Amino acid sequence: MPGRSVFALFLLVLVADCAEMTENQMIKLCRSLQLRVEKLETQQEEEVSFSAYVTEGENLIAGRDKIVEFKGVLTNVGDAYDENSGLFTAPYAGVYFFILNVDVSTDHDGIRVRRNEKDVIFCADRDDESSTHLSGSASVILEEGDTISAHHCT
Repeated sequence: MPGRSVFALFLLVLVADCAEMTENQMIKLCRSLQLRVEKLETQQEEEVSFSAYVTEGENLIAGRDKIVEFKGVLTNVGDAYDENSGLFTAPYAGVYFFILNVDVSTDHDGIRVRRNEKDVIFCADRDDESSTHLSGSASVILEEGDTISAHHCT
């Protein structure tokens, strides 16, 4: 891991400069470095990402406002997406970015993405004569425990 090598090199340089430090200064420095390492490890643990797709063949038949369950999960870093319910649950407060790409047939209007039942993305097809591809994205501020879900529109 390059980060750990650089950190080890940094510690070696500090040891050389510590000859003139008092014991209290060295203790403070060690505590400070320990906090930095813990913060970096925590940041690494807070990674969240998922990528999923519909597995029901070419067409998914869903009722009005039914949650679309993307059961084909390619990645699920942080295990925040549940393919059985179709819900993404934010494990941490923060800004999350969502991208949605779907194809809709002539008898369906589109798809919406909801944060706790309020729309954050809405994609609609107004052409009743052909199927179309819809795409939408949004940066969403979530609190820990907030849910994101995709809903079928008719």
